[in-house]
Order: sequence, then C-alpha cells, then structure tokens
Amino acid sequence: MARGSAAGWLAALAVSSVDVSAAITAASAVPALVELLEPGYSSYVQINAAGCLANIASSHAPATAAVAAAGAIPSLLRLMGPGSPPQLNLYAARALRNLNEHGQSVPATVLSIAERFVTGGR
Repeated sequence: MARGSAAGWLAALAVSSVDVSAAITAASAVPALVELLEPGYSSYVQINAAGCLANIASSHAPATAAVAAAGAIPSLLRLMGPGSPPQLNLYAARALRNLNEHGQSVPATVLSIAERFVTGGR
C-alpha cells in the first residue's frame, strides 16, 4: 500500500508543473514507477504508477524520453484490456498517448486502442 500511495502522491505532484516532473525524473524515480506496473502489484499500485507516468510523459521531452527508456510502453500496453479496472485502462492509455505526442514512437494500432479507452469508446 505504501508504494501505491507514494506513486499517487507523485502523480499529483507531477501534474502540477514541468519542474516537478523534471525533479521526479532527475531523482531516477521513473524506473521504479515502471516496475510498479509489473504483475504481482495490486491494481491500486498499478493505477497510481500509470497515472504518475501519464503525468510525467505529458510534461517535457527529457521526462518523456525517460519514461520510454525505462520500458514503460510494453508494460502500459499489457495493462490495458477488459480484465483491468477502468481507471487503469484510462491512465495506461493516457500515458501511451502522451508518450506518442511528445516524440516517442508508439505503434498506430496501440494508439488506436489507447484512444478508445481515453474517449470512452467514442
């Protein structure tokens, strides 16, 4: 639970400014957040980690590159699907979309799936 809460706080902080996202990235927290997406962690932990990564990936190029370099894209893709909680699908999809919008290469088929989660299937 502590890891999920920490990821949740980081997510809230990361959305507040580019400087905070840069500080989270500089503190080498991104690989730890990506690790929290792995199987074995609760959906609560994964939701908060995915939300934090989505916020970091929306900030600036170096932070976005750090998220991609940490291996987030395959982990986020694996989390999306009918067996995952809706909020996890949404945050994973937003992270993938943000990565693509900020210069990281996300396959078009993945973006199509992600966009359906972000827009609620519309």
